[in-house]
Amino acid sequence: QKYVGEFYMDQRHGKGICYQPDGSKFTGALYLGHVEGYGTLEWKDGRKFQGLYKSDERFGPGIESYPDGCQDVGLWLRNHLIKLCTEIPGYFSVLDYPAHYRYIDDNSQKKYISVEEDPFLRSYKHLPFDDKDIFPEGVFAYSHNTDHLTLTRSFLEECDAWYFQNNPKLPEEDSWAVANVTPLLVRMQTHVYKHRCCQGDFTSDVNLILSGSRSTYGPPGPRELASEQLIQKAARGDYDGVCAILRNGLAHPDIADKHGYTALAAAAVNSHNDVVNLLLDSGADVNKCSDEGLSALSMCFILFYPEESFKGNIAERSLHNYKVLVLWKVLICYSGISYVNSRRQKRWETIQLLLHRGADPNASWVPPHLLFFAVKAADAEAVKLLLERGARTDVRLPSKLGGLTPLHIAASIPGEEGVQITQYLLHSAPDLNARAEDGNEIYSPDK
Repeated sequence: QKYVGEFYMDQRHGKGICYQPDGSKFTGALYLGHVEGYGTLEWKDGRKFQGLYKSDERFGPGIESYPDGCQDVGLWLRNHLIKLCTEIPGYFSVLDYPAHYRYIDDNSQKKYISVEEDPFLRSYKHLPFDDKDIFPEGVFAYSHNTDHLTLTRSFLEECDAWYFQNNPKLPEEDSWAVANVTPLLVRMQTHVYKHRCCQGDFTSDVNLILSGSRSTYGPPGPRELASEQLIQKAARGDYDGVCAILRNGLAHPDIADKHGYTALAAAAVNSHNDVVNLLLDSGADVNKCSDEGLSALSMCFILFYPEESFKGNIAERSLHNYKVLVLWKVLICYSGISYVNSRRQKRWETIQLLLHRGADPNASWVPPHLLFFAVKAADAEAVKLLLERGARTDVRLPSKLGGLTPLHIAASIPGEEGVQITQYLLHSAPDLNARAEDGNEIYSPDK
């Protein structure tokens, strides 16, 4: 291997060019000997990748171009696309369910990226001591093997200062909102934010890729096409088709469209449990969320509990909903109860499967926490299952809906179901003294 470029502390550090034995060439940034930042990798066969790297791997926005003009565009994780810039028809959105969307509190859902404490996400390498407590005077490091030894904070600060010394200083700007709350994608967004001053090294507009705009690029390449097909075949329940795509290695099992709609979510909302198992066995993240903050489990809950299934209760001033619930059940009886029951049974089996495979009931807070669905529907079996899987009981509805807790609603549900659910919640050690946020509410006369 041949390297031509900048050094710091006897490490390849800064801008440089790496010539590989196989004839490929990398041009871009390195950090302590590892590819880190924006760069371009060119192969002898004419292929080229331009994008963001972290620790020698693709990690963030990027474009792989082919000699025939095709391009694979999106967010990358190692050698696979993890998020596309295209939309899959029929993707799941909470906007299609207005009754559930009203539970979303836009102000409380916003999170912002911050890299002040640990810009390179290497907190595991930091020591809580000053350098003078670690090294003798005049010694700045015991080894140049920075992959395994703990690095002092001042050493990393010096490396950062050298790395970014030639980049223009950015003007004051608003904090970046987190586009997707999945931990992996939060780390990726943080990495993009850290290197925002280096985007000039990237020939394309990073913001276009981050926003899911693809109109300025060439025809989709093989990885994009395979990724789109994977999501579509998962939605149809095509087990053999999904298996074939995963086997050829062109698509990542966690691939998502521009809205964060994954192949796993597509299979789950359509109750294709065999495909769900296949994707999870292949490495899909059972808790990955869409850009709206919906996990595959929360999507299934929205479908399993329509608003008509919620039982009236005093806490939400919705006792009249009990009549709606009775009417809904009557309509089911006259509109094909066997079909409805079969469909609901399949959805319930999918919910049980996801929880059994490690789905976290607390991963998604949109629309409300999943425990509220089961409590409001007076579904004691589901409440028990969620609590067994670690569902939190200290959650609340948005302030605009009174800030109620699950215990508030359970205690106000009439009938045996309310008593049973209240018992389950009491055994889960909630805050018995939690107060709702309706102290200033003025009650209107009862009609």
